[in-house]
Amino acid sequence: MRVLLVEDDPTTGTKLSGFLKKLGTDYYWATTGEEALAAIDTAFETKTPFDLLLLDLKLPGMDGHEVLYHLRTREKEQAPLNGEHTVPAEARVVVVTGYEQDIESIQFSAAAGVADSLRKPVDFDTIARFVKQLASAIGEES
Repeated sequence: MRVLLVEDDPTTGTKLSGFLKKLGTDYYWATTGEEALAAIDTAFETKTPFDLLLLDLKLPGMDGHEVLYHLRTREKEQAPLNGEHTVPAEARVVVVTGYEQDIESIQFSAAAGVADSLRKPVDFDTIARFVKQLASAIGEES
C-alpha cells in the first residue's frame, strides 16, 4: 500500500512515518503542500497513485485544503487509472490535525470525500485499523 503523509511538524511526522514503516507501507513524507503536490503529480505520471493520504490541514504556505483539491482534480483527469482502485476515492483521505476544525473546513472536507478526521496526538491503533481495512479492500496485505 502506498501512503502519502503530509505533515509539517517534525515530531509528529517522525512518529507517523516510523509507524507507517512498521506497518509495512510504502510511504512518502512531504513536509509542505508543494512537496505533496509534486509527489501526487509524480505518482500519477508513473501510474503509481497513492492508496492513502494522511493529510495535515494547517501547513505553511499551501494548506491541506489546496492539496486535497489538487488530488481530486488529478483523480478526475486520470479517471481510467483510478478504475484500478477497488475502493471509492473518499476512503483514501484521512485528515490529521491538531486544530479544531471550523464549520467551513468540515464542509470542505466532506465535499472533497475525506474518509475520516483524526486529532493530534494521533491514536496509532486507529491508523493501524484504517490501513489494514484499506489494504484488505484493495487486495493487499499490510
